[in-house]
Amino acid sequence: MALRSQQFRVLYRDSLRRLVDLELLSSQGDVTKLFGQFAALLCAFSFVLTIYLIPRYAFSTLSPNKLALAASGDQEFLVATTMAVVGMFAVVAWDSVFPDRRDIAILGPLPVHIRTMFRAKVAAIATGLAISVAAINVVTGLTYPFVSIAPGSGSVGILRTFAAYWITMLAAATFVFSALLAVQGLAAQLLSYRLFQRVSNFLQIGAFFAVLAVYFLTPGSSELSITSPENRSLIAWFPSFWFLGLFQELNGSVHPVFAPLAAEALWSLSIALTIAFVTYTLSYLRNVRRIFEQPDIVPADRSRPAGRHAAAVLSKIFQKPLERAIFQFTARTLARSRQHRTILAVYGGIGLAISLTYAKILLYGDSRLYASMRQYITVPHWYRPNVPLMAAGFVTIFFAIIGTRAVFSLPAALKANWVFRITAVHSPKAYFRAVRKSLYWLAFLPIWIALAIVYFSIWPPLPVIAHLVVLALASVILIERSLYEFQKLPFTCSYLPGKSGLNQRLAIFGMLFLFLTSIGTRIELWTLESASRYLVLFAILGAAALRARARWANFASATYHRLQFEDVERAEVSPLDLRRDGAWGMERYVDVANPEPERPLGERIRSACFKAAVVSLVVITLSTSWEQFAQWRHRVNVPRIGRAVDIGGRSLNLFCSGDRGPTVIFESGAGGPGYWWVAVQREVAKFSRACWYDRAGYGWSDSAPYPHPATAIADDLHRLLHAASVPPPYVLVGASFGGLCVRVFNGLYPEEVAGMVLVDSSHFDENDSIPPGGESASSPSFLYAQSVFAQAMRQIGLLRIFMDSGLGTPPKGVTQEEWRIMSSFEPRTLAENAKELFGESAKQARASSDMGDRPLIVLTAGLPNREVHDPIEARAAIARQENWIWIQRQLAAHSTRGKQIVLPNSHHCIQCDDPEAVIGAIRDVVHDAR
Repeated sequence: MALRSQQFRVLYRDSLRRLVDLELLSSQGDVTKLFGQFAALLCAFSFVLTIYLIPRYAFSTLSPNKLALAASGDQEFLVATTMAVVGMFAVVAWDSVFPDRRDIAILGPLPVHIRTMFRAKVAAIATGLAISVAAINVVTGLTYPFVSIAPGSGSVGILRTFAAYWITMLAAATFVFSALLAVQGLAAQLLSYRLFQRVSNFLQIGAFFAVLAVYFLTPGSSELSITSPENRSLIAWFPSFWFLGLFQELNGSVHPVFAPLAAEALWSLSIALTIAFVTYTLSYLRNVRRIFEQPDIVPADRSRPAGRHAAAVLSKIFQKPLERAIFQFTARTLARSRQHRTILAVYGGIGLAISLTYAKILLYGDSRLYASMRQYITVPHWYRPNVPLMAAGFVTIFFAIIGTRAVFSLPAALKANWVFRITAVHSPKAYFRAVRKSLYWLAFLPIWIALAIVYFSIWPPLPVIAHLVVLALASVILIERSLYEFQKLPFTCSYLPGKSGLNQRLAIFGMLFLFLTSIGTRIELWTLESASRYLVLFAILGAAALRARARWANFASATYHRLQFEDVERAEVSPLDLRRDGAWGMERYVDVANPEPERPLGERIRSACFKAAVVSLVVITLSTSWEQFAQWRHRVNVPRIGRAVDIGGRSLNLFCSGDRGPTVIFESGAGGPGYWWVAVQREVAKFSRACWYDRAGYGWSDSAPYPHPATAIADDLHRLLHAASVPPPYVLVGASFGGLCVRVFNGLYPEEVAGMVLVDSSHFDENDSIPPGGESASSPSFLYAQSVFAQAMRQIGLLRIFMDSGLGTPPKGVTQEEWRIMSSFEPRTLAENAKELFGESAKQARASSDMGDRPLIVLTAGLPNREVHDPIEARAAIARQENWIWIQRQLAAHSTRGKQIVLPNSHHCIQCDDPEAVIGAIRDVVHDAR
C-alpha cells in the first residue's frame, strides 16, 4: 500500500509537470515561471473585473430586487469567462489527458498498476482544473458575493451567495471540461488508434474554436432581456445562461425564468460527466493494448506522381537549395508536430472567433435578438462590401501570420538544433531571407488566396481586387515588422519563458490591432467609394510597406547578426567574443572593427527635413494640378441651374418656380447646396412659389469673406430676395444648420416672415460648449486658423479626396441625373462651412425673437443619424435620440401656433427619407399663412 502511495505521488507530480513539454525550454528556463505567468495573467484579469464590477453595486440606487435582477448580466459574464478559461485549459492539456505511447512504453514494464496511473492522471487534471477556476475567480470570488446577496437573506445570505458562486463556477468548469473530454473519449473508443491520432488534432482545433466562438457569440444582458418571454427559447441555447440559472436558484431566485435554466444545467452536467467518466475509464482498460498493437501515423509515399510534381513546383519557386531546405523543413514540421499545430491552431481559433464577433451583426441581424430594435439597426448586406467581413479578413490573416511567427520560435527537437548549427555554411542573411520567404508562402499566401476565393464569390470584382491589395500591403508590413531582429531558424531555438514581458506586449499590441482594425476597415470602406481616396490609402500603405521592407533588409544585411540557437537571458554586460568557432568568426566582420563614423545629429535632421520637403512639394504640386483639372471638369459637366443675382460685389445663385404666394424659401444644412431641395421644390411649386438658393461659397454662388455666421447668411438672403424682386412674405424652410439661419432671419426681419418649417433643425442648446449667454469654447484665432487651413486644403485638392464619393442610391423623388449633379459639387462647400461658425450662429439664434402667433412646424427625426450595428450601440443611440426629440420640442414653443411632428422612420435628412412629410408641413404652413 505504501508503495502504491509513493508511486501515486511520483506519477501525480510527473503528470502535472507534463502539462508543458519541458524539452522545449531553454537551459535557463523554469517551468514554474511559465505556470506563474499564466496564473498571474488570470488573477490580474479577475482583479480588473472586480474593479469594474463592484463600484456599480456599491453606488447603485436600484431597489434590492431590481439590483439582484440587473446583476444577472454580470453573473452570466463571469460564468461565461470561467467556462472559456477552463475550455482553454482543456484544449491545452488535450494530449496530456489520455495515455499515450510514452506512458505505456515507460510504465508498462514497471510494476505500476493501471489503476495507479489512472488515479494520478485524474488527480493531476483535477489540480490543473481547480487552479484555472481559482485563478480566474480569485478576486471576484472573494468580493462579488458580498454585493450580490439575495434580497432579504440577512447575514446568512453572504455565506449562501459565497457557496452558490463557487459551486456554480466549479459546476460550469466541470461541464465544459467533461464535454470536451467526452468528445475525445468517444473518438478514442470508436476509432482505431492510428485513425484517432489523425483525428484527435482536428478535434482539438475544433474544440478550441468552438469554445471561443460560443464565448464571443453568446449575447450578453446588454444585447437582450433575460426575463423577456420572447427571448427564453433563444437563451436556452447558450450554456452560460444555464449555469446563471443554477447560481440564481442556489442564491435565491428573483425571477421564475431561472428555474428551467438551472434544470438544464444539472441535466447537461450529469450527461457530460457520465460520458466522460465511462469513456475515460475505458481508455485505460482498452487502449493500452491497442497502443502497443497498432502503429502510429505511417509516413506518406513520396514516390507517387503527386509527390514528384510537388517537388518540381518547389524547385521552381525556391530555386536556391537553402531556401528550399528551410521551407520543406518548416512545412513538414508544421504538418507532423502535433504541438506546433496545436499552438498554431490556438492563434487561428482566436482569429476565427474574433472574426465571428465582427460578423455577429450578419449572423444575428434577422434573428429575434434584434427584433425589438430592428428599425434602429443597420444590418449590412453580406453580398456587398461591408465592415464585418472586411475586418474578419484582416483578423484572420493577422493571426495566421502572428501564429506562424510565434511557432517559429518554439523548437521541434534537439537534432534540428545541432544539424543546422553544424551545417551553417551560408551567411546569416541567406538564412534570414529563407525564413522570410517561408513565412510568406506558409502563412500569408494560403490565407490570402482563401479570402480571395470567398470575396470573389460574394462581392463584385472591383472592390474585391481593391480590398485584396490593401490586405496584401498590410500583410507585408506585418511580416517585415515581425521578422525584424528575428535571428532564429524555425523550430531550432530553445524557448525561455517569462522574458521581456511578452504576455503584456502581446495583450497591448492585440488590443491596439483590434482597435486599428475597427477604425481601419471603416476608413477602407469609405475609400472604396472614391478612386482618389483609395489612391491615397494605397500610397500610405505602400510607403509603409517599403519602409518596413527596407528596415528588415538593413537588419538582415548587418554582418554582425548571427543565427541564434539558444534562448538566454539578456546579459547586463556582454563580454567580447574572441573565439573563432566555425566559419563565421570575427574576422569576417570588418565593419565592426572599422565602423563608418556616424553622421552628426544636426546633419541627419537636415537631411530628413530636406527629403520631407521634397516629397511634400511633389505631392502638393500634383494634388494642386489635379484640383484645378477637377474644377475645370466640374464647370464643363455641371452647367448652372438658376441665375446669378448680384448682392453687392458678390453674386448668389437663385432658382424659383411656381407663381402663388407666399413664397417658400429653402435654406440648406451645413455643406448642402440649394439644389438638394429640387425634389421638394418641384412639389411645393404646384401650390406656392418656391425658391432655393446657394449660400455664399455653395453650389454656383461666390464665396464670402471670413467670418460668415448666421447673421451674415440672413443678411445675404435678405439682399438676394430683394435684388431678385422676390417680394415678402416668406415661408422659411430650414434644415439642420439652416434652421439656425432662418431663425436669425426671422429675428432680423420679422415683418417679412409669414411662417416657418424647421426640418430636424440644429438647436442652440444641443452643445454643452455653448452655455446660455456665454462664449464659444473655441477662441477666435483658432476658428480663423481652422478656416484658413480648410481653404488651403481645398486649394491643394485634399478636401476633394474627403468629399468625392460614389453616386449610390438617389433619395426619394430625385432622378438619376439630378442625383449626379447633387453629388458633383466642388469641395469648396466644406471650406466655406468653416467660415459659418456654428457656435456663434447658435448664440445668434438664441438671441433671436420668437415668432409670436405665426405658424411654425418642427419636423423631428425619430431615428439616429449615425448607423448602428448592434443592440448596445442601438440603445445608446436611442437614448441620444430621445434627448434630441425633447430638445426639438422646445423649438415648437417659440410660436403660440407651433407644433412638433416626430417622424419615427426618418433619419436626420428628413427631406431625403420622407420628402412627403416636408411637403405636407409646408402646405399646412402656407395654408395658415394665407
